[in-house]
Amino acid sequence: MYKKVISASVVYTLLTFMQPMLSLLLQPFYLKWFSNAEYAVFSLMNSYSSLVTLLSTLGIGAAVYTCYYDYSQKPEELKRYMGQVLSFCLWANLLFAAIIFVLGQPLFSVIFRAEQAVSFYPYGAIATICGMAGAIAVPYTVFLRNGNLLKQYAWLTVITAFGATFAQLAMVMVFHAGLSGALWGKTTGMAAGALMALGANYRLLTLRLNQHYLRDTVRFMRFSTPNSIVGWMYLYFDRFLTERLLNLTIVSMYSLLHVLTSTIEMAYLAVRGAITPFIFEALSPNAPPQTEQQRNLIYRFYFGFTILFASAVVAVVCNLQLLTSNTSYYAIRPCVFLYASGYIAGSLADIANIYFYHRKQSLILLLYTLFAVAVNIALNVALMPAYGLWGIIIASVATRLLFIPVLFIPNPKLLKPFLNKLIYLPLTAALAIMGLAHAVVAAQILRIELVGILQFLGILLLLTLFNLPHLKNGLLLAAAFAQKPKFPLL
Repeated sequence: MYKKVISASVVYTLLTFMQPMLSLLLQPFYLKWFSNAEYAVFSLMNSYSSLVTLLSTLGIGAAVYTCYYDYSQKPEELKRYMGQVLSFCLWANLLFAAIIFVLGQPLFSVIFRAEQAVSFYPYGAIATICGMAGAIAVPYTVFLRNGNLLKQYAWLTVITAFGATFAQLAMVMVFHAGLSGALWGKTTGMAAGALMALGANYRLLTLRLNQHYLRDTVRFMRFSTPNSIVGWMYLYFDRFLTERLLNLTIVSMYSLLHVLTSTIEMAYLAVRGAITPFIFEALSPNAPPQTEQQRNLIYRFYFGFTILFASAVVAVVCNLQLLTSNTSYYAIRPCVFLYASGYIAGSLADIANIYFYHRKQSLILLLYTLFAVAVNIALNVALMPAYGLWGIIIASVATRLLFIPVLFIPNPKLLKPFLNKLIYLPLTAALAIMGLAHAVVAAQILRIELVGILQFLGILLLLTLFNLPHLKNGLLLAAAFAQKPKFPLL
């Protein structure tokens, strides 16, 4: 059982994280290809594209993530439900395109201060197409993942990720298309994923939407869609706010720090997606007795992976000279210890939130996200003009830390699974190491490049010591590769 749990978690985590990892590997090319202003525009367009993915289909992916389990025991009904969801995506995309391609340029003129550099045509238009393609691929990805269809999920992930990567390299290095080429490359990969989703289910597509299948999904979307949009604001709005209050140079610096460090969040969310079926099983009223022990194991895997990955990201940012010779970006290096600590702390709230998804309590999720966004925007407006880049970092970390008591004090039962010394002690120790590393750099005791490597080695040793008995028994990461998981078919 343990081997199966960890094995499934590792496989899906690696596949889910493939696309952001390849994007991370492209960062040295972006920094070489683009000026600071162009890199800032590229980052803003990627953020805008993710918003389009939500708006163009009203964020149906989040609802499918939960409502899938209403049909999971009825294969034929599940197929019809999939067809209805994809048909809804097509209709919604057509309506969104008819509006945005007319109003896009006026909207960009209002939103962006540097409207000459950040124009809807061509940049916003390309990003819009990319976002709409993603809106089709996302629900299908949820179907494959929740259904444990590993082979199809792997093909979709690999084609989307590598398609986008190779297309970007070709458009910029071979066709010399610059910023537009990089955006078209990302769009190519996402379009390939959308075409795979439609091609695999074209017989299920229909012009007529059936409320029997979509009623519960739409009901969940009443709050989940605003929650997703507000969640997008939490992740990306500070970048747009920086463009308004500061300048594109600071946007480029913060964007690079965010792109590198936010991979911590991408990583633990990928793990969360992989372990969701096991957690849902543990939360069900008829769960067998061994599920609590199973849940403890996967939580330890989740936090251990998060801590180790965060430490690796910090080491990379501390040695940024290996990625770019543009010294203007080096100012982000001292910020990374505090910024990464915020993501480690935030991973606790993000795994606890699964309880509300299981209960389909989308209103509660919306209210919590509204709180986080309101605090984040208020702190950014207060701190950004005075402290610049550091103001953005402090606002982000403070928001994540304030969110934890607001989540757990009214819901103490959510905290109970994490009151395990093999969970909270590594978390506390990792944050202490990050704090010590920041102090050493601030006091100029050691060079930041060396501090980045030392903190990674320290955290690696820490996790090894905490998990040594289980590593010997083959119950943690090593066991993931010892047995090929067997996944049920739909």
